[in-house]
Amino acid sequence: MRTIIVVFIACFLTCSVASIAPIFALQTFNQRVPAANHEKYKSVRGAKDWANPYLVVLRDGIEVVSSALPSGRKVVAASALRETLTGLPTTAWPYGRVVAVQENGVRSREVTTN
Repeated sequence: MRTIIVVFIACFLTCSVASIAPIFALQTFNQRVPAANHEKYKSVRGAKDWANPYLVVLRDGIEVVSSALPSGRKVVAASALRETLTGLPTTAWPYGRVVAVQENGVRSREVTTN
């Protein structure tokens, strides 16, 4: 399974803006959490050592993994990703605005019957 480091702000650039509330939340988040600091995470080689939130892309949503979540992980729809991430406390972002993303490596083939 490969892990990809993605600058967090890119997640926001691809999301549609439906109202002023999401823009305000993003501005507040950007003021609370500094830009990504590559020096703080450049030596990280595995998910277990990653301190910021990371995302696992699933078939039915996106799993957000963070020690700041009550259960440590939460599956959300893509449309709820921005709200979930910006709702995390500042302490969840020691590397700044950056997340790790990994695709679920387990795949199943659709079986068709004749």
